[in-house]
Amino acid sequence: MARRASLRTGLFLLLASVWSGAILAGASCSGTGESGTTPATTEPEHVQAAELGRPDARLVVITDLQGYLEPCGCTSRPLGGIDRLAAEIGRVRSEGVPTVLVAAGDLLFSAGADHQGVVRPGAETQEIWKAEAIVGILEHLQLAAAVPGGLDLRFGPATFGALASQADFPLLASGVTVAVPAQLETEAGPLDAGPLDAGPLDAGPLDAGPLDAGPLDAGAVDAGSTPMTLRDHVIVSAGPLRVGILGVSDMAVSGLVDPSVTAPADLVAAAEQSARALRDEGADLVIALVRGARRDARRIATQIDGVDFVVEGGLDDNTPHVPSVTEHGVLLHAGRHGRDVVIVDLHRRPEPAPGWTDLGTWARESELTRLRAEITELRSRIAEWEHDPSVAAADLAEQRAHLSEMEGEARALVAAPHTDASGFVATLVELDPERPRDAAVTATMEAYNQRVNEHNRVAFADWLPTPPAEGQPSYVGSEACGGSCHATQLAWWRNTLHGHAYATLVERHKEFNLSCVGCHVTGYNRPGGSTVSHTESLQNVGCENCHGPGSQHVANPTDAVVNVHRDAEEGICLGCHTPEHSDRFDYASYRARMVVPGHGLPAP
Repeated sequence: MARRASLRTGLFLLLASVWSGAILAGASCSGTGESGTTPATTEPEHVQAAELGRPDARLVVITDLQGYLEPCGCTSRPLGGIDRLAAEIGRVRSEGVPTVLVAAGDLLFSAGADHQGVVRPGAETQEIWKAEAIVGILEHLQLAAAVPGGLDLRFGPATFGALASQADFPLLASGVTVAVPAQLETEAGPLDAGPLDAGPLDAGPLDAGPLDAGPLDAGAVDAGSTPMTLRDHVIVSAGPLRVGILGVSDMAVSGLVDPSVTAPADLVAAAEQSARALRDEGADLVIALVRGARRDARRIATQIDGVDFVVEGGLDDNTPHVPSVTEHGVLLHAGRHGRDVVIVDLHRRPEPAPGWTDLGTWARESELTRLRAEITELRSRIAEWEHDPSVAAADLAEQRAHLSEMEGEARALVAAPHTDASGFVATLVELDPERPRDAAVTATMEAYNQRVNEHNRVAFADWLPTPPAEGQPSYVGSEACGGSCHATQLAWWRNTLHGHAYATLVERHKEFNLSCVGCHVTGYNRPGGSTVSHTESLQNVGCENCHGPGSQHVANPTDAVVNVHRDAEEGICLGCHTPEHSDRFDYASYRARMVVPGHGLPAP
C-alpha cells in the first residue's frame, strides 16, 4: 500500500507539473519511452472541424482597447493597430452574416505614463484627441455597444462626458452615474465632432440593425454638475435575432472609484436585473459586457439564467482566453490593446435548449495540447516502471488503464462534435503586421499624428531644458564626443540603430509626440538636456544617454573627477527598453552587441 500511495502521489505531482506548462506542450502521442505493452495510438494531428452551414449571426469581440491606436513600432513583431482591426471587421462584414461588434473594458485611455514624465499644460491634449479619433473610428466600425472602465475617467468627468456625448454608440453600465459639468469643454479645447482632417469615414447602415437607445439617458447637461446616468442595456437586430446587450462596470482603477462616479456595489445583481429586463423586452440572445474582476464575470456566467455570452473586460492579461462554457453563459476574452479580436459564429437551432455548445476547434486544440503532453509523459513513466521490479503489477495496470482513458479523451477531442443544441464557433484572430489595413482608418490615424505634431511643436516651443545645478555637467551631443578623442566610437555609433533613432519619428510625424520622443533623443527632460521641442544637437540616442552628460569631460578629458561613466548600468537601458516597447531586450546580450572593437574593445 505504501508503494501504491507513493506511486499515485508521484503521478499527481507529475500531471500537475504538466498542467502548469513545465512539460513541453504540443507533443505527439507517439512520444518516447514506449514499450510493447504500452503502444501509442494513431490519431489525426489536429482536431476536426464540425460541418456547419452558414451562421445565423456573428459576434465580434474586443476587450480593453485602452486607447491604443497602433502598437509601438519598436517591438520585434508589433501586433494590433486599429486600422488592421478595421480591415478585419470589414472582411467579416463582407461575408453578409449579420454582425454585432461589442467592446468591454477600459476603452479610450490607458494607465501608462503616456507623457514620459512631462507634467505641463497641454500635455493631456494628444491623449484626448486620440480618444476622440478612436470614438470616430469605432463609429465607422459600427460598434453596437461598449462598457467603459475607470481609466475612461482618467482626464476627468468633463472629458468623459464630452466623449460619451459625441459617440453614436451607447456606453452601457448599469447603476453608474457620473457627475459631469455643464460645460463639456476640456483643457484640450472643445472636442471636434466627427473624424479628423482625413475626411469623413464612410460608415454604411449598421447591419446589426438600429440601436434602440442613444449613448446616455441624461441628454443635455444642465448648469452646474449634473449626474449623467449611463444606460443599463440596449437591443440591436442581427438578422432575425434580437440581440440584447447589457453592461456592468465597477468603474474602478486600482480598486478605487473616482469620487465623481457612483457605481453598483454588486455587479452580479445589476447584471441579473438587466438580463431579466432584456428577456422581458423580447431579446433572443443576451450578451453581458463586464468590466470588473474575473470572479464577477464568472459569477455572471455561472449564476444568471438568461445570459448567453459574457465578455470579460478589465483583466490584467494581454493574452486572450480560450472560450469557457459554463452552466449558463460562455466567457469570452480577447486580450488587451487591440492586438487580437475574437469572432464568434452563432448557429442557433429553431427551438434551442438552454446553453451553448462549443463547436469550434480553438478550445479543443488547447485542451488536446495539454492532454497529449500528459499522455507522452505518462507513457514514458510507464515504460520505466515496466522495468522496475519494485513496482507492483496492480499499480502498473492501474496506470496503463489511466493512460488508455486519457488516450480515449484525446480521441474524443479530435473528433468533430455533433449536437442538436445551439452552438458557436469562436476564432481568435491575431492582428499581426502582415494583415491588411483599412485605408480610411489609416488616413485618420495619420491625420491625428500630424495634428498632434503641429500642436506640440507650437505648444511646447517655450519649454526650455532645466539648467543643471551649479557645478553639474550638461549634455553636449555625440558630435562633441568625437573630435580627436572618440572619432572611431562616433563613426561606429552613427551606423547603429541608436544613431538613427530620431529619423524614425520624423518619418512617421511623431518627433513632437510626447509618448515617443523621450526614447529617441539624448538627455530628455533632464537638467541640461533636451525637451520635446528643443533637441538641437541631442537628437538620436547618443553617447551621453549611456555615459552621462559630458560637458565637463569635454572641457577637461583628463580630470578623473568629472570623467563620464565607462559602462551603462542595466537600469539606464530599462528606462526605454520596456517589455511593451522592446519585447526581446536582454541586458547581457544587448550589451555584448554594444561592446565591439573600437567601442569597449581594442580597435582592429
